[in-house]
Amino acid sequence: MRNGTYHIIPDVDPATAETLKGARGVTLMGVQDLAYTLLGFNVSRAPFNDPLVREAINYAIDREELIDAVYFGNAVEGGPLSPGLVQWATPVSNFPCYASNPDKARELLAKAGYPNGFDAGLLTFGTIQVVSDAAQVLQAQLAEVGVRLAINVAEFGAFVQAWRNSDFDTFVSLNGGATDPDGYLYRTFVTGGSTNVYKFSDPAVDELLQLGRTTTDRTERVNIYDHLQKRLACNGPIAHVAYGTLFSAVSDQVTGFKQLPTRGLRYLREVELH
Repeated sequence: MRNGTYHIIPDVDPATAETLKGARGVTLMGVQDLAYTLLGFNVSRAPFNDPLVREAINYAIDREELIDAVYFGNAVEGGPLSPGLVQWATPVSNFPCYASNPDKARELLAKAGYPNGFDAGLLTFGTIQVVSDAAQVLQAQLAEVGVRLAINVAEFGAFVQAWRNSDFDTFVSLNGGATDPDGYLYRTFVTGGSTNVYKFSDPAVDELLQLGRTTTDRTERVNIYDHLQKRLACNGPIAHVAYGTLFSAVSDQVTGFKQLPTRGLRYLREVELH
């Protein structure tokens, strides 16, 4: 970007964004991302089949610390829906487990039968910087409450294969989002969903998901998805961590480039190079 070899980088990781701030001839753009970093649990495997353990892990996570360390502060806490979906996202203040509390985490682990914590695996990959960095921060934070995760940084193809086969205890990754809540939640949390690699099944969640995609009244839909978010945030198969700022870099020779929070690039057809 600095020497003119490239004119557009649509997706710039937070560390690189810091180096590009103020660079001559480069404009750094930012928009609230719909994608999120997450810690996923295989709920068909003990101890992650216990909602108390999943809740404890949420309490053990310090999301603010992770945002500072991994995103250089350029992210926000968020639950099952991106805060970018302002009409749909339930504020994180409604999720008690988002208030970092290691003592509460230890209490819940003891109640679940793990007073000394436990050992498990954490699958991730190294091709996206925020993912590998988040895995290390989460490993350190959970170790403080006795949850000892051994990180396996897999080649991306191997990660995808293991993910598809639910061959993991836990994993850290980055999930994309959509502009409608159904695009986030149905395939991920419905029993047998196409991306429900967590083996998660909750009849109440299934019912709400079905209502969400068949109800036409917007106010009713907002209420449905509010109930869903509150049910999933602390006891679901995902510990949602952060929604970053999506950075793009363009040279001063470029006009017409527009960012989309979905990471889509359809406006490339309007770009001109001068």
